[in-house]
Amino acid sequence: MTAVANLLGLIVGVVGGVLLALSLSLKTSHYRFVETEKHEVVICHDDKLVAAGYGGPLGVTNEICPKGIGPSEAPVIQTNNEEVAVLGLCLVIIGFILQLPSAIVEVFSPRQ
Repeated sequence: MTAVANLLGLIVGVVGGVLLALSLSLKTSHYRFVETEKHEVVICHDDKLVAAGYGGPLGVTNEICPKGIGPSEAPVIQTNNEEVAVLGLCLVIIGFILQLPSAIVEVFSPRQ
């Protein structure tokens, strides 16, 4: 019985993972993280400096974003189809739940 539950849990989890992956996408935001020449990390919105500091205080400014060593845009995760994303997440959770009893038995069974 536990082998059937494990196999079913694996199949349901994989189907849920595929649905979840297909329903989500990444796009770039208007925010960027920039490392300055002094190795400080600043956050910029378009070309304006929003916050500055590394291990120190954060300050909101209207200054122009500095040129940095490694500018990178922050990703934004968005759903293409919210119902499919919820279904995929639920299937992944059900897959884990189906495999949980045999995992508990295996972990807590006495070793020979």
